[in-house]
Amino acid sequence: MNEIDIVEIISKPSKKERVGLSLEDIEIESKIVEIDLRREELEGHKQDRRERKKFADQIYWMLVAFLVAVMVIVSLCAVECLKFNLSDSVIITLLSTMSANMIGIFMVVARYLFKPANKT
Repeated sequence: MNEIDIVEIISKPSKKERVGLSLEDIEIESKIVEIDLRREELEGHKQDRRERKKFADQIYWMLVAFLVAVMVIVSLCAVECLKFNLSDSVIITLLSTMSANMIGIFMVVARYLFKPANKT
């Protein structure tokens, strides 16, 4: 079978015409459908990788901004001439929650980006 025969098989419009197909024609048509499904799966995987990379970049920059904000607050507390004072318990709470948030966000992102492949 050449490409012209395959195109003719696919372009048949109704089921009545398919009744007269030979076994070879049906096998070719099923292979074409299988190839189309694999192409769709491949496109889906490519899109997943693009979206994961975009998501990872956004999370990275959000964490960087969060760290910079915490460092600015801690630095402002360290400079006595600015009169920006927070109690020790507030600073400890800020640093503790920042650490917990960073670890939590990292774990969620790592699980999403590096999840094991589905076993089907």
